[in-house]
Amino acid sequence: MDDATQAFLYAILHLNWQKSCFAVLTYLFGWCGFLVLIPLAATSTHVAIKKMGGNTWKKLHRLVYVAALLSALHWLFKENGQVAPVFVHFVPLVLLELYRIYRSFYDKRQA
Repeated sequence: MDDATQAFLYAILHLNWQKSCFAVLTYLFGWCGFLVLIPLAATSTHVAIKKMGGNTWKKLHRLVYVAALLSALHWLFKENGQVAPVFVHFVPLVLLELYRIYRSFYDKRQA
């Protein structure tokens, strides 16, 4: 076995696979979340809303929930699985969203 092969095998054996997986997942979730936000940013003008129509625009902009989930996963893997920092920022958002959903169903039942 030559020196280059030995060095490669040595590097493979000492590679921290857990951190490598976390790094790959961190970038994957981060970039996917960013890509989801691009069409939302591009259609966040009054002109885009008029051209698309309100219902189509609203359906497209529901992708913000996917982006939020990907953002939370990105942050979770960035923190190496520590849940507390993610919960501190995302639990209030989830609670507010659940309240909004509850209110929308409550108002429909009242009508």
